Amino acid sequence: MKNEAQMYELATALAAAKSQQDLALALAIYHPDIELIVPGSDSRAKGTAEVTVQLDMFFTLFPDYTAAIDQYAFNETVMLATGQVFLTPDIAGKDCPRIQLPAFFEFGFQDNKISREVFVLDMGMLCRKAGILPSELVGQMKVLFADLHHSK
Repeated sequence: MKNEAQMYELATALAAAKSQQDLALALAIYHPDIELIVPGSDSRAKGTAEVTVQLDMFFTLFPDYTAAIDQYAFNETVMLATGQVFLTPDIAGKDCPRIQLPAFFEFGFQDNKISREVFVLDMGMLCRKAGILPSELVGQMKVLFADLHHSK
């Protein structure tokens, strides 16, 4: 990337695209060799096809997801950021509230695109605030992942 302003612009554009569940726009911001890592769910997706499945599942699980970046720092090719996410888990048989959680983001850049995103969200805190068990969240993720793989 040429400068910090461009990195910030891409990261905030990605946050806006994901907040609108706009998969096409998010994919346009990502580099074709994007690597998306979510340590809290032990998931890693590489490339547009895998990231598409990952985001489809995420937007289905959290249909009203929104994110805001609060603080950030840069080096030559990486932007680290903290922020807040707002979401309502869509868990079968549960009426979950909309919750707010702190989040950590790491963005890597290549060819004026985001080439790596690490999205850190405390899944235990998510479950506690939403009133669900971790096993219910994991179970719903498995169902969605299986459904998305069968529909592709």
